[in-house]
Amino acid sequence: MELINKFDNAVFDMVHSLSCGAMNIIMGIFTYLGEAGALWIAASLVFLAIKKTRKMGIYMLICLAITYLINDIILKNIFERLRPFVADSTIELLIKAPSGYSFPSGHSASSFAAATTIFMFNRRLGIGALCVAFLIAVSRIYFSVHYPSDVLCGITLGIVCSVIIVNVTHRIENKIHNHYKDRG
Repeated sequence: MELINKFDNAVFDMVHSLSCGAMNIIMGIFTYLGEAGALWIAASLVFLAIKKTRKMGIYMLICLAITYLINDIILKNIFERLRPFVADSTIELLIKAPSGYSFPSGHSASSFAAATTIFMFNRRLGIGALCVAFLIAVSRIYFSVHYPSDVLCGITLGIVCSVIIVNVTHRIENKIHNHYKDRG
């Protein structure tokens, strides 16, 4: 635990050294883009509306739902880690205080679940989505609402959920397709 605390403090200090008025605005935009997964849900709905990207939109919604269930409903309630600004009352928040526990970061988990899904379907769009997801994740550390280890675990969870769900769903889809093709 001491090693995690040292890591958290070192990264926390490095990210907070970037603090200035312009960064507050930029990071504020990204932190609000990740709020309740709204950006990613909206992107999923746009993808659903376009026939060429419909499958990607469906997979994104599945990944977001499962990641939310695992992260926010199960893991946060198991670990019950206090947020940095709760654990240290000297931290002044620049954004509205989020509710709930800190570990793992929901913004990071949902952002990387969605961005990884996009990347698995479309590398060019996926790179842009991963950059946005990264900035959303960093913004949570920047605003002292998550520890760096919360964010890293959220990122890992989002990526793992997406890779597993997309691969398993592809296999199931192929088996169903082959089953009906063979009966054909």
